[in-house]
Amino acid sequence: MNPTVRVDQINLALLGFSFVVAWLVPFELLLFSYAFLGPLHYLTEISWLHDRKYFTLLPEDPWYLIAGSLFLLYSGVALFPSAAELVWILLLLAFCTAFVRSLWKRLFILAGGIVLLVPWMGSSLSYAGALLIPTIAHVYLFTILFMWFGALKSKSKLGHYNAALFLLGGVALLLLPGAREYLWPEFLGADRILVDGILVAFSSILAVSMDTLLTTIAPFLAFVYTYHYLNWFSKTSIIEWHQVSWQRAMLIGCLYAVAVGVYLIDYQTGFIVLLSLSFLHVVLEFPLNFKSIVGIYSSLRKS
Repeated sequence: MNPTVRVDQINLALLGFSFVVAWLVPFELLLFSYAFLGPLHYLTEISWLHDRKYFTLLPEDPWYLIAGSLFLLYSGVALFPSAAELVWILLLLAFCTAFVRSLWKRLFILAGGIVLLVPWMGSSLSYAGALLIPTIAHVYLFTILFMWFGALKSKSKLGHYNAALFLLGGVALLLLPGAREYLWPEFLGADRILVDGILVAFSSILAVSMDTLLTTIAPFLAFVYTYHYLNWFSKTSIIEWHQVSWQRAMLIGCLYAVAVGVYLIDYQTGFIVLLSLSFLHVVLEFPLNFKSIVGIYSSLRKS
């Protein structure tokens, strides 16, 4: 059987599994996927991007993206009342690393972007909101674009159907009534207060009630995060992200064990570690995201 057809069939099954479990036990699935599937996805994808020079033009470009991500996460909040403008600048920087080689042209684009930002500077969007928006775009919208781009290249009808089903599945979970009973994993323990605080922050960011968050937003997030991770793990035969040296495989395994261990021992510290790793992998993939959009446009023009 054609490897692409096989992967598309597997992904169809993974879509159905993710949708059903996210509808039945959304909050538990979200916690499980974020804690156990997430760090393995982040580490293996960063490894895969590293071997492809992060799809940037200059060797120092990834360091600019890493520095920008860390500044936004840990220092920007002390200098800016809102991170919305910083996320915008980081997006422009990623675009430049993918398509613009000249330093002066990059500076011109960034300066133009900052000028366009002036009317919106000091917006009410919180740091958490500014970090959440590109992350959700990554796990939902860009996953759909990747699936679509792959289907266009392989000319797979099932690939197109899967992309459409992922899109419709996310919308459906925002409309369907979700579960109202939640099983709190034992390892959260006293950190239940922190989890409640995170839920309150999410409801504030999204401008929805706590009930709406738990019954509609949680199933949506559980579905898109879980399938995003599973979709990556299903593609070993196509993009061969698992083809690494044993030394790097050992390093990834050790870092994964540390990340999960910290999360289980102290939820708050683990949450911060996973958030940092998650946002870093999102930003490092921005150049590939932009190139995929161009690739979709080129494929559609040719066809």
